[in-house]
Formats: sequence, C-alpha cells, structure tokens
Amino acid sequence: MEARAYTQVSYIIGEMSENLKSKIPTNIINLMEKNKDKNYKITGKISDLKLLEDTKKILSVLYTDYIATEEEKKVIKNKERIISWQEEKEKGEYQDIFDSEKNT
Repeated sequence: MEARAYTQVSYIIGEMSENLKSKIPTNIINLMEKNKDKNYKITGKISDLKLLEDTKKILSVLYTDYIATEEEKKVIKNKERIISWQEEKEKGEYQDIFDSEKNT
C-alpha cells in the first residue's frame, strides 16, 4: 500500500464524527498513523480530495468490517457473491449445473 493512501485514510478518519470513529479499532487507527507519509499534507475539503485506489480499498474494508450495519453487511456480502460469480462465469471457471444436466 502506498503511504499516501494511509495519509488520506487517516485524514478522513480524523474528519469523521466521534460516533463513526469509535467503531474503528484503535489499533487500525494507529496503523494508519504509523504508515502514513509524513511529507504528504492534505488541506481543504474531503470532497475535493482525489482518492488513490489504495485509499478506496482501505475505506471499503473499514466500512464493511466496522461501520456498516448488519443489514448493510448482508447487502454487501450478497453483491460480492454476485460479482464473484460473474467473474468466474466470464473466466469460464463456473459451470452451470443445468448445462451439465442437459448434456447427460
């Protein structure tokens, strides 16, 4: 992971409400602080920040693992299953059980 991504995540966590921030374990927050790029300074609004791909990935994991409600987690897991199934099908790694029954 790029150090600037940790800096961006650290900045975003710092801008969160105390309610949201309290859902993220302290050791995760400390990890972001430890690994961030000390020379990369962020100013301005979060909405103006050009997020790095690594930043998006970290935020996605933080949201899914710590911030999302149980209902949101179910929706996320179902979407992940659908995406995984579609990727397997595109690669030809997925075999439709009904296709195999047609051949027999």
